Amino acid sequence: MAGVVPAAGASRRMGRPKGLLPLGEESFARRVVHALAAGGCAPTYVVVDADDDELAEELEDSGATILRNPDPGEGPITSLRLALAELSPQMDGIVYL
Repeated sequence: MAGVVPAAGASRRMGRPKGLLPLGEESFARRVVHALAAGGCAPTYVVVDADDDELAEELEDSGATILRNPDPGEGPITSLRLALAELSPQMDGIVYL
């Protein structure tokens, strides 16, 4: 089972990147990646905006594969499509957060 975290949104309502918000001693995005791994998801993909180097760097050593979405303005479906294109045909399912 693969884990997919769509994190390419602009966070306009939040006013700052949600993935970088602190949650305990780690970022929200890092906590989500660790929760997916603890739940048995492998591989785990985090889809970030193509220009979001800060979030990509935050997750660099998290164990997740970072995918860059060149067109997140079209909505979360674009992030899902990117992740699905990476999956093996033998993958039995995904957890999409």
